[in-house]
Amino acid sequence: MNSVVKEGYIEIWSDDNKSFRPIYAKLYSNGDFQWQEAADSPYPIRSVDIKAVSAFLAFGAVLNQVPRKPQSFTESDVDRSFGIPHESSRDTVVTFFRCINKAEMGTWMECVNKLLFDNVGSGQPEIVSQNVSAVSAGPYNSYGPSYSSYPQPPPNAGPPPLPGSVGGK
Repeated sequence: MNSVVKEGYIEIWSDDNKSFRPIYAKLYSNGDFQWQEAADSPYPIRSVDIKAVSAFLAFGAVLNQVPRKPQSFTESDVDRSFGIPHESSRDTVVTFFRCINKAEMGTWMECVNKLLFDNVGSGQPEIVSQNVSAVSAGPYNSYGPSYSSYPQPPPNAGPPPLPGSVGGK
């Protein structure tokens, strides 16, 4: 049986009304993230497997890079919002949610992190909101010499001598 890891009222973006409205969300131990009209609604509006779409989850500053992000999002909205794609694809529909404050956003992301990595508090990599500065796209500059400048061994030179041997024998 799947247990509820996190649940509560958050807000969902409505394209029709161009605003957020309250919704009840649940995150289950198997990775299902469901949202429904109210806590006592018998059926969810939608259920998405967070584990299957984890590569495309968007939250914090990353939301600014989502093409279909609502234009009216303020910086305050971005800091406490996340986007859940319906499928594991860049071209899928993304539903946007907003928490009441950054602390609530933090608890949702901590639960998602625990589900994906099972490492809350372990010092392992985890989902954290970061400020992302713009960088130019293009080739990366190498910090070291190119491979063509490394000395090449002479042809048929054989393996190097073992440590501690004299003259390679």
